[in-house]
Amino acid sequence: MTKHRIVVFAAAALFAAGVSAAAPLVTDPGPAPRSILVVGNSYMYYNCGINSYLGGMIREKADPKVKTRIAAIGRGNLSQYPIAEYLDNTRLRSHEKKWGALDAKLLEAEEKKRESYEAVLMQASNRGRNDQARDAHYMKAHADAIRSSGARPALILTWVQNRANAPKFETVLEAVTRTGNENKMLVIPVGQAFNTARAELPDVAFLMPDNTHPTAAGSYLMGSVIYASLYKRDPMDAAGFEGGCEKPLPQELRKKLHAIAWKTVKSWYGW
Repeated sequence: MTKHRIVVFAAAALFAAGVSAAAPLVTDPGPAPRSILVVGNSYMYYNCGINSYLGGMIREKADPKVKTRIAAIGRGNLSQYPIAEYLDNTRLRSHEKKWGALDAKLLEAEEKKRESYEAVLMQASNRGRNDQARDAHYMKAHADAIRSSGARPALILTWVQNRANAPKFETVLEAVTRTGNENKMLVIPVGQAFNTARAELPDVAFLMPDNTHPTAAGSYLMGSVIYASLYKRDPMDAAGFEGGCEKPLPQELRKKLHAIAWKTVKSWYGW
């Protein structure tokens, strides 16, 4: 039997068993980022924002001066985010001459207000094939704009909604991983960690009653996975961080979430 046929049969066996054959090509996150922008929808701003969770964890031991920001639109998708403009104020549409001329000194000051980031994380769609095809189309332009700014792009693979019409997680996993691989980006396995956490901690709610948005525990787990993926560190380092805003979690639960995150990340990247 040829090597090609062995690979095909192995992949078919995985699909038959309900296991995704998707695998990330980028497994090295690179240097630890000192500034991070997360672009996404309401999943990212629930519970005081993923920037609050991620920043709090990073500042525990990894980097006390890290900068974390979010750019989020409720129900937004990657076709709606002018990421190039987020990273370079000279590209703002409102600076075009057809809108009139801003005072020269004011314009110069505005164009110098350029936020710099070392990592830009984009929330991938958790919906079906049409949405995945849309994301794949816009991803090339976004990845190019991010790299042109001097930052590294990455994709956040989230959970799927707990609804009857939601796609299977394996469908989303395959599509998002393919898009990440095609654009040579890190794919961050938040969705896999959610699946594991819900199986291992059935008494903990990770989604709100709407069956789509994260609870505080869900946001904490997401922050743990992103932390582990970007810094290649056991997030247990950050167990002292209680949670975002007024939603602290018990220490025992925090440790369990960190452990699940680290196990997931190591398995996904093969560390």
